[in-house]
Amino acid sequence: MKDLSAAIMGLVPAFLLWQLGAIDQYTSVYFFGGLAAIVLCLLIYHLLNKWHHGGMLVLLTLGIPLMCYVYVAVLHPVLAPLFLAGALLAVLAALVGSVIGNNWSWQGVGINLAFLCTSIFLIIIIWSRFGVVCAEAGLLAAVPFGVTRLCQMDFLSWLAPLPGWIYRGLGNLWH
Repeated sequence: MKDLSAAIMGLVPAFLLWQLGAIDQYTSVYFFGGLAAIVLCLLIYHLLNKWHHGGMLVLLTLGIPLMCYVYVAVLHPVLAPLFLAGALLAVLAALVGSVIGNNWSWQGVGINLAFLCTSIFLIIIIWSRFGVVCAEAGLLAAVPFGVTRLCQMDFLSWLAPLPGWIYRGLGNLWH
């Protein structure tokens, strides 16, 4: 249920932009780009939880952000402060996710940071090949998905008693 909750939260930005009329021309791109980003994030999340070798975590938590920083600093030096602010947010999200998810250890923080960095880097690299709109859609889906999944939030479990309430309510109406 946590994966499904995170997937729904990943699609919330696209839904809100669609309802506000901000993405009328690119509605399908935002939803399909978001769904593809969610699938990629799920794959990375479960792979890192099953196979979290220390060397791989160091490469993903240190190597990926450094490569991305060099990429941003060389091609778009104006965006370097924005990248550094995003990196600080990723570190804070990894720390808070480890505390909330009851996985407070160096390995837990490393897994969370590797997940965030790898997901965002792959979405930027792959989705930007299809256009800026695709990359934006992927990032808009990956960030809420990542925060929801790392903090292990479950928004759907409260809906479990809903069918019973409906059944009892309809039973009271018919009797």
